Amino acid sequence: MTGDLFAPGHDPYIDSERIAALDRWAATLDRILSSSATTKAIVPGHGTALSTADLEKTREFVRTQQKLYAGKESGFIAFKAIHERTGVG
Repeated sequence: MTGDLFAPGHDPYIDSERIAALDRWAATLDRILSSSATTKAIVPGHGTALSTADLEKTREFVRTQQKLYAGKESGFIAFKAIHERTGVG
């Protein structure tokens, strides 16, 4: 069971808060796929059971986003840090 790591038939929504989690997200998908030989079903948080190919498509999308956002800071995290430091928001 994967929870909301992905939804069948949809690319994940990547907003500025999720940029910081892309590495962990891809690593988690890698771990799930590495056990796919013994996996009987991949059950997402919503929708029907998925195939390994569905999960691989999601992993490739997340990897592409990692490259796109590499070295960039999340606007959400930057704003949160300013707010915590100054109280201005």
